[in-house]
Amino acid sequence: MKERTLDAIAMGPIGNRQGGFYALDLTTGQRIKRRSATPIPTPQSVIDKVYGKITPLTISTGKVHEYLGMEIDFSKKGKVTYSQYSYINEMLFSVSKYKDMQGESPTPASLHLFQNDDEAAVPLPEDQADLFHHYVAQL
Repeated sequence: MKERTLDAIAMGPIGNRQGGFYALDLTTGQRIKRRSATPIPTPQSVIDKVYGKITPLTISTGKVHEYLGMEIDFSKKGKVTYSQYSYINEMLFSVSKYKDMQGESPTPASLHLFQNDDEAAVPLPEDQADLFHHYVAQL
């Protein structure tokens, strides 16, 4: 017997009077037309097929989650708290071992931000440059 269901995601109306719609067939990757469908909750397998093609998705449960350096806390009813304290502490600890990456500045936006006329300027070693770019990209 032929299967009567398939994994698909509704994409939008076709625009005809019958109320048809386009859907994305997750097995073939093709756009298909349908006249009717029964909406159901999206199973994790479908979410993985769509969003987990490059790297597998991770699922976390509980009231506190970590995502992109942020701690997202849902433990207080009706409130959500975002924090980057742990991430910033980790970043400061990681760069503290390099003496040439320590110091203070009265403002982060100095006048020479996009200029480098100093012939004596020495680029950071590759490991320090990678660490610096890693943290700046995440801020």
